[in-house]
Amino acid sequence: MTSRTFPLLLALAAPVFAQAPDLRDRDLGKSRALQSAVRQATIAASPWTVRVEALGGSRAGSGPRFDEKGNPSGFNAAMDAASTGVILTADGLVATSTFNLQTNPRILTVILADGREFTAKVAGRDDARMIALLEIEAEGLPTPEVVPVADIEPGIWALALGRTFSGPREPPTVNLGIISAKGRHDGKALQTDASVNPSNYGGPLVDVRGRGLGIIVPYSEGDQEAGVGFYDSGIGFAIPLEDVL
Repeated sequence: MTSRTFPLLLALAAPVFAQAPDLRDRDLGKSRALQSAVRQATIAASPWTVRVEALGGSRAGSGPRFDEKGNPSGFNAAMDAASTGVILTADGLVATSTFNLQTNPRILTVILADGREFTAKVAGRDDARMIALLEIEAEGLPTPEVVPVADIEPGIWALALGRTFSGPREPPTVNLGIISAKGRHDGKALQTDASVNPSNYGGPLVDVRGRGLGIIVPYSEGDQEAGVGFYDSGIGFAIPLEDVL
């Protein structure tokens, strides 16, 4: 190799390095694409994700109070609670979790994404799956597109939505994760690492297209209801929406 050919080889090699892709730009593009998909999915699911308010209930185990002589002295103070539900049918059937009925509420109210409020009645419940069915007098309601259980695979993105801390005409709160497993709890439930807690019990687990995967329920790793210590474990469960229907 002569002193004249060496600079020529360097010149020919330089464009190869100049054209190498910037990995940071590529990763940023993927991140922005995922952010956009999450936003669009949340918007798509918002119309059929509702707030469920349980009014005038009592704490578990509460009841009549007695004085030191054993005479009745009134009842424990009533409490109100709120969580999330999913519209199932256009004529007013709404799914939520039995978690929302624990206080034996005197009044159940379903608040739609457009702000309309309806008094609901309990039409049925499945305590094995922790699903309650509510009914409101309404028509023409938006309903979810349902992902068949056969099409749900571990590793796909999953969004846990909730209405407890979002008002009418606001998007639901959203926590992002994946489907970790299916067929859990004797085949009843999907497992996700999306953060789930009482604020989204009864709400939907959706995919990145805004389609319904399942109804979030307070299962723990055993067959018992999840306790406070389980909320941050990175494990949550949902009953497939196809099975609920």
